[in-house]
Amino acid sequence: MKFPSLEHIVKQSFSTLSRFPFAIASAISAALLAVYLIALPHQQLEGVSFLYNVLFVLVLGIPLFTALPLVGEQHRWGGTTVMIASTAGAAVLLIYYFLLPAALDGAPSEPLLRYILYFIALHLVVAIAPFWGKGNMNGFWQYNKTLFLRILTAVLFSGVLFVGLAVALGSIDVLFGVDIEGDLYLQLFVLIGGIFNTWFFLAGIPSSLQQLDAMHAYPKGLKVFTQHILLPLVIVYLVILYLYTGKIILQWSWPEGWVAYLVLSFSVAGILALLLLHPIREQVENRWIKRFSRSYFRALIPLVILLLLAIWVRINEYGITVNRYFVLVLGLWLAGVVGYFILSKTENIKVVPASLAVVAFLISFGPWGAFSVAERSQVNRLQHFAREHNLLKEGTIHQTSEAVPFEDRREISSILHYLNSTHGLERIQPWFEQDLSSLTTSVGENDSTRVLARHERPQKIAELMGIEYTLSPRPGEGVTPARYFSATPNRSLAVDEFDWLLRDIHLRPDTPSDTLQAGNYRVVVRIAPDSLNILLSLEGQQERALNLGVDTLAIRLFQNAQTTDLPTERMITETSNDRWSARAYFHNISLKEEGSTDRLISAQFDLLLKLTR
Repeated sequence: MKFPSLEHIVKQSFSTLSRFPFAIASAISAALLAVYLIALPHQQLEGVSFLYNVLFVLVLGIPLFTALPLVGEQHRWGGTTVMIASTAGAAVLLIYYFLLPAALDGAPSEPLLRYILYFIALHLVVAIAPFWGKGNMNGFWQYNKTLFLRILTAVLFSGVLFVGLAVALGSIDVLFGVDIEGDLYLQLFVLIGGIFNTWFFLAGIPSSLQQLDAMHAYPKGLKVFTQHILLPLVIVYLVILYLYTGKIILQWSWPEGWVAYLVLSFSVAGILALLLLHPIREQVENRWIKRFSRSYFRALIPLVILLLLAIWVRINEYGITVNRYFVLVLGLWLAGVVGYFILSKTENIKVVPASLAVVAFLISFGPWGAFSVAERSQVNRLQHFAREHNLLKEGTIHQTSEAVPFEDRREISSILHYLNSTHGLERIQPWFEQDLSSLTTSVGENDSTRVLARHERPQKIAELMGIEYTLSPRPGEGVTPARYFSATPNRSLAVDEFDWLLRDIHLRPDTPSDTLQAGNYRVVVRIAPDSLNILLSLEGQQERALNLGVDTLAIRLFQNAQTTDLPTERMITETSNDRWSARAYFHNISLKEEGSTDRLISAQFDLLLKLTR
């Protein structure tokens, strides 16, 4: 095996740069910007939040500026035409930048979800754009086979390079005592993944796209993987889903919502397997592929019906959310693909990525799009509940004195949580006199106030409506899974009048107690065996234990929709008696709500102590 010379590598690198200058420039700029943001102290990130928007746009530029030169090569555009197209693409990205929220950090998830749609669509454009139109079916397949194998190779090479360099850095740290910051490993990962991986991948894209249609090479390994691994797995899932369908018919029960995701995953895997086998299906020894393809798409018909039925049940009961909209649209797309491959004589495989790219673009905007439809649906549901319980009169929220049933309180709370986290609260702002974006709460004994973080707003809005905010299961639904809560990292603690700070205490089922040294005292911290609490005592004096009052903290936490990055003050408990004063700052805590027998599963916290006598 002959390895390429350094001169050849340099020459190919410059050739790739001249072929995809905008894509590589976007990759380098995005990687360097990400490295800068990683190195920036946390307290300075808020002042440069716009750089995250720049980073998002630069990452989108990589597939966009990859697709445009490829289209130009396939259609024999001149250099000037390619440059004009690339400039137009840059203008589109600039417009998109100004449409993004000023600060993505702390914004609803809608812009991020829309970004993911664009990210997927542009990568599908790379797969289809150079071969858009009739003919060149084999060239299209050979081109995408090359992209598929090249990205696998690029990921493998990048992974090996990162691991090797990371081990080298770790060795320098251990052997020479050089302090290597943890962020350096992440920066190294970003540089390799953003620059080397992208450049290496682009270098492997065929330079003569017109000649691909004459190629008929088929990797043997790909055939073995598809025929002997992927297809058997597809058949196994086909059998499982048909058995589940039979169970639904026999029991005459509605299908579970999760079955929609299983049907989609299985169907896409089967379609991928058939696409991978497409070039060899006309060979005499592989005629079974064509017969299997027809049978497979016919077999999908009941499962597509099952998928649409499952998502319809969820929508009918709880309205449309962004996720349900996506599943519904993908179900309809799958139904269209199944119908096409059953009825079509040509079976143009370009239809799969092309139609999916069009769908991703279309559902990302407009009144028909995922975000507008989902927001309208949930606002209408909230309006229905509010009017039913006299909370909304003449377009204004009024607190009610009547008891709102638990189920309705939970639904209202769930809708508020969804709107706040996904779409924002603009659509319900006219119902309230208060500015929902700047709600405040009291802090401390002096009654000062602070503006609520985004994740705290739903609970306050429910309070303004006069109802208790709850996302807990209805009473009697049985044992619920443990809920995990964590605080925003805090490097400084107010020690006040306390004498000792005991750091990073970790209690869990396998180690429910810990013994620590505080001056001349040995302090035992343990999970209470019969209650939702942590007990604090001197060694040998467990009968005089101090209760840290986790039960009171748990009541507050169970009312939260947000479970991570909670403000530090919401994760504090403080208590004292005639002997002890203690304050616990919880990093994270896991609680299980089981009716009247709530339990503490695990906790990690810092403890401030003062022994009064």
